[in-house]
Amino acid sequence: MAVWGIGAYFLGTEEDKSKEFVKENRIIIGYQKEEHPEYYKMLYSIKPCDIVFIKARYMKNKPLKVKAIGIVISDKPSVENGLYGREGIKVKWIKDFTDNPIDLEKGNDNDGSTKSIYQETDSNILYNIAQLLNL
Repeated sequence: MAVWGIGAYFLGTEEDKSKEFVKENRIIIGYQKEEHPEYYKMLYSIKPCDIVFIKARYMKNKPLKVKAIGIVISDKPSVENGLYGREGIKVKWIKDFTDNPIDLEKGNDNDGSTKSIYQETDSNILYNIAQLLNL
């Protein structure tokens, strides 16, 4: 099982889609596949039962904000599992913090947490995600 952070702030439209992701039980990438194929490669790596969390982190010296945590329930990314004609993944959201995101302290290393999607490997963050899920 892996833990993935995904952003929901769409540049260009300047909209935070966190509440919509939670309402629709989905996640998608805010970029077209041609713009950032590396993000889609990560999306294709997500498996059923992986944990995903909607995150925000614009700069490495800022805390990681957790907006929602869920469990992946679809078997693969597809347009049917997505939104706006983009491939996505179905998620069963367990915790919704979209009204009051949780700040987690995170090191300033270049781990991908400021990108649209990344696999979380920081043991302190993984522990905190498990605590937020009451595990």
